[in-house]
Amino acid sequence: MNFKILLFIVCVLTLILLTSCSTPSCPESCDDENSCTKDICNEETNFQCANKEISPCCGDKICEIDKKESHTTCISDCEYSFSSKSEFVNWYKSSMINEFISIGENQIDLLMMTKTGSFEYASTLAYDNKKKIQELENIFDKVAVPEGDSQEMLNHLRLEIEYFLKATELTKEYLETTDSNKLSLSNAYMDRAIEEVEKAHSYI
Repeated sequence: MNFKILLFIVCVLTLILLTSCSTPSCPESCDDENSCTKDICNEETNFQCANKEISPCCGDKICEIDKKESHTTCISDCEYSFSSKSEFVNWYKSSMINEFISIGENQIDLLMMTKTGSFEYASTLAYDNKKKIQELENIFDKVAVPEGDSQEMLNHLRLEIEYFLKATELTKEYLETTDSNKLSLSNAYMDRAIEEVEKAHSYI
């Protein structure tokens, strides 16, 4: 047999043998483009990509104060985080209570306007009040407090915001439809909001 042909056959067989016995390897990259996971590939994962969650992780939009995450360590997750009840109460009294009072007063004005027939001005006020409530809602969605009284107070404040929003929306619907049921429901939600105010303030 021609030596060159024999050498070629040997090389091909050697290549096939080496391929069949090659060591398993990982993909070139296991990056899932998530900064809150650890990208792993090794013998333990059977050379498959594994993306293990990192917790706490700055950037996952969860403020994990029980794991020592705070606004000082991760402002993106903990824009409004408080390590104690007194810290939370002081922030509420100095920065937020006037917002709640303003929203409540606006809603009372709205209800008075519906009785006097000032619908045009009332519609503008309803729109503005709804916008203010939604801004407040966005803030309180980011608030993190310790378990206990602080969490109870926060829950009542969130309910207060929810009921104020429903009261304002229903008043707005009444102005558009003059459906008296909408106004009755609005008054009911206003009463529930006031109840939540009283419950929240019992923790101060």
